[in-house]
Amino acid sequence: MRFAITAALLLVSTATSFAQERPESCNTFFTMYLYDQRSGLIATRGMTRDQSQWFQNTAKQKYPGFCISTERATYVMVTVRWMEGQGQTGTRTESTITSGPDTSVTGEPSSGPGQASQPMWRAQLGRMVAAWQNQAKDIVREPHATVLVFATKDGNPLSATAELRADPVLQAKGVGKTAGRDALEYVLKNWNMKLAGKGRE
Repeated sequence: MRFAITAALLLVSTATSFAQERPESCNTFFTMYLYDQRSGLIATRGMTRDQSQWFQNTAKQKYPGFCISTERATYVMVTVRWMEGQGQTGTRTESTITSGPDTSVTGEPSSGPGQASQPMWRAQLGRMVAAWQNQAKDIVREPHATVLVFATKDGNPLSATAELRADPVLQAKGVGKTAGRDALEYVLKNWNMKLAGKGRE
């Protein structure tokens, strides 16, 4: 899958560009691609919705040195997104309505001298509700996302013919509703980790 993503990135046109950042505050330029499990082997330019909102509202102020630029990017970040099933066990209360005999006292006959009164019983069908608890296991589909950071081989800005290193220099995974955002935030927060793999081809 790594080689398929890299090949797709090299074939995608760089004509479309993100909004330009102020160059004086930038020291790391990158561009973003999104690979979604549902779209097949197609990498499209852009971010997930949660990544975009977080980057615009928080990351620009918190990490001002990172800027998105198609023309000046020396790093390509690819977000791979997919859904994964996870089993969760819970307790359910179930119930059913049934009918059965309902016996009740309807009255007492008058008693004579030396004779105690006896209750009068009547049986009829009544409706009853039976309830019980049951353990059940549900499969919940949960979003997963991984952000892979690729660097150009020569350190020069990305172009239509530029080559990327075969292995990512940094990667992070997120799980849950904000999986893409969490993975991207981890990458920017731990950007110095990329230095360990910078020399690998």
